Amino acid sequence: MVLLVLAWVSGLLVATAPPSAAADLRQFQPGNIIADGVFFNPYTMTEAEIQTFLNVRGGPCTAGFTCLKSYSDTMPAKPADAFCGGYPASGAEPASRILFRVANSCGINPQVLLVMLQKEQGLVTGRSPSATAYRSAMGFGCPDTAACDTAYYGFANQVYNAARQFQRYANSGQYTWVKVGATNQIRYHPNAACGTGPVYIANKATAGLYYYTPYQPNQASLNAGYGTGDGCSSYGNRNFYQFFTDWFGSTQNPASLVQVPGRPEVWLAVGTVKHHVPDEGELKVFAAKLGWVRPAPASYVDSLVLGSPARRYVHDPRTGTLYLLQADGTKHRFPDTATIASYGYEFGSYTNIDAAQSDAFTTGPDVGGFYRVESGPEVYLLADGRRRYVTTPGAYNDAAAGRNSYISSMSAAGAAKIPAGPALLPRHSLVRETSGASVYLTLADGSLLHIPSFGLAADAGRREYVVVANGTLANSTVRTGSLSPFIRCGSAVYLVAGGTLRPVTGSATGGLTPLDLPEAACADMPKSASSVSAPFLVQVPGRAEAYVLEAGQLHHVRSYDRLMQITGGAAPRFVSWSADTANGVGVGAPELAAGTYVQFVGEGEVYRGDGRGIRHVTSYDALVRSNGGRVPPIEKLPVAQKAYYTVGTPIS
Repeated sequence: MVLLVLAWVSGLLVATAPPSAAADLRQFQPGNIIADGVFFNPYTMTEAEIQTFLNVRGGPCTAGFTCLKSYSDTMPAKPADAFCGGYPASGAEPASRILFRVANSCGINPQVLLVMLQKEQGLVTGRSPSATAYRSAMGFGCPDTAACDTAYYGFANQVYNAARQFQRYANSGQYTWVKVGATNQIRYHPNAACGTGPVYIANKATAGLYYYTPYQPNQASLNAGYGTGDGCSSYGNRNFYQFFTDWFGSTQNPASLVQVPGRPEVWLAVGTVKHHVPDEGELKVFAAKLGWVRPAPASYVDSLVLGSPARRYVHDPRTGTLYLLQADGTKHRFPDTATIASYGYEFGSYTNIDAAQSDAFTTGPDVGGFYRVESGPEVYLLADGRRRYVTTPGAYNDAAAGRNSYISSMSAAGAAKIPAGPALLPRHSLVRETSGASVYLTLADGSLLHIPSFGLAADAGRREYVVVANGTLANSTVRTGSLSPFIRCGSAVYLVAGGTLRPVTGSATGGLTPLDLPEAACADMPKSASSVSAPFLVQVPGRAEAYVLEAGQLHHVRSYDRLMQITGGAAPRFVSWSADTANGVGVGAPELAAGTYVQFVGEGEVYRGDGRGIRHVTSYDALVRSNGGRVPPIEKLPVAQKAYYTVGTPIS
């Protein structure tokens, strides 16, 4: 059983066979029924493809009738004018040839002509078409309120004049009451009592359809699918959309990427302009939403005006917005000209795309400073006109704080124009290249500072450690000197100890020279609110000894009494240094407990010590006498340590 549906034909309802599947009428846009790039593209089908389409859609014809797939007609001579290229008088030609030649002469998509034949008279799928249906095949010259004009009778005559009329609607300047780019009141039905509805007309093709059939479907018509609505329903433009969508796909997406068989060039077609797609990277971006490359006749491609090379940096002419297209099918607005320039584009070098092509891409976040080259794994940040390699997720998180964190994809050609800057390293971290021996501390201003030991870095509160590829640090600024136990940040001096920087009051630094750093370089180092001052007492975790820092070395304080002498009787306050830091500073001569006897290696003299003071014991008798009548134990010290002590009056 053949299910019949009703289509609006010049004010009447006629029975037509439905296509095999119904379009989703929730997607119907009354102001953009079909895109100009689809409607006015004459190169979508060859004559053979049209004939095959008619054969497949037509099915078996009822005995005694001639169906469209087998129909022939003669064409009266049509002179060339501003709207069509003309058509010489012809003998009997098959319908497929007439449709192909008219499409090319008048610049109308042959798919549009096929749909018009179906919606007006059901000729594509009809199995028993009448002579009247062929006589007024396109419904041209057949007003709703009067008989058809005999001047336009005949299948070939109808097809040519209807196609020419659509060009007149678009280009003559005579048709202005359906305004493109403005909201128009469009009726729902020939009966004025059914009222009108506001419709923003997006393009010339949609305006032409309303000139041809001046009614929009109401909700009842759309809800009915291919069926009937209510007393105020019209069906012509609804059926045009349905038939086109079911037979040929989207009314909004013409073939954008085309290639002539046998030629290497791939083109992005935008209206009447073609843009050469220069490489695979750009091709993947456009193909993400515009579909893969489709073959196209040489006559079509050669007829297009040559434009600039296709770039993923595009312009939407409706709003003037400049976007960066991505291979994941998204588009991202350039917020300013500086960002455009940072991606290697001249401001005016964008590719103009049409509304349908732009709308095919999903809108994502604005373009920011982070990018990858094509789809590579490495992330870079554009800053001050240079590309900075982002070494770790932590470095990305640090850099993304407070800025647009979207990571875009940049073409290889664009990336090659950007000079390399210093790599972005995680803040507060230690870093080394794979084959390098030196380990550096990342400072707040992005510069690097050599560290002599991991322990000293830990004393400064820096423990995170990353290893990066060789060459990563090539563009980084490495500061002179190394991290030291005392740092001068601007004018303030700090002692590095226990994972923090402790402010130093007074000018003494225990004989160590502070490392000078700008405030900006050490601004984010952890700083204690508790200050310290000389004398600097030090303990090392895991060691029982107490040390005092003097003359640039640590000195073991061997007695509590001596410790109290050093502090002036105040309770001692120690700072904690790692073994690495202590060993780096070095342990010198001890602070001697009172009554300690020492002898320096290589010398014969014996001394009696007390703190930093030593007194030469001049004789054996004096030695025994000074120790209460007994020979004391004598400690051997390196001769180099002798200089630390003050030699007092001899003991005789």
